[in-house]
Amino acid sequence: MNYGDPKFEMGDLVVFSQETVGEMVESLGIIISQPTLLFRHQWPTDEQPENFWSYDVKVGTTLFKMVPEPFLRRLKDEDEIEDT
Repeated sequence: MNYGDPKFEMGDLVVFSQETVGEMVESLGIIISQPTLLFRHQWPTDEQPENFWSYDVKVGTTLFKMVPEPFLRRLKDEDEIEDT
C-alpha cells in the first residue's frame, strides 16, 4: 500500500480504470496538474496514515478535475506489457 507519495506526475499519460468508469471515458488522458492531497486516513491496523491523491486529467477537449488516483491507470510501455 502506498502511504505517502502520489503515483503520477504532471505530464504522465493515463487511462481511466474500466472498473470505475466503465466505457464512459475510453480515450487516453494526460495529467495536467500537480497531485492534490484529498485527505489522509489513519487505519486502526496500520502504523502510518494513508494519503489519498487526486489529479486534473485532460482527455481530448474535456477536463476532468480532482480525479481520485484509484480511478487511473498508467499507460505502460509496450516492453512492460510483453514482459507480463
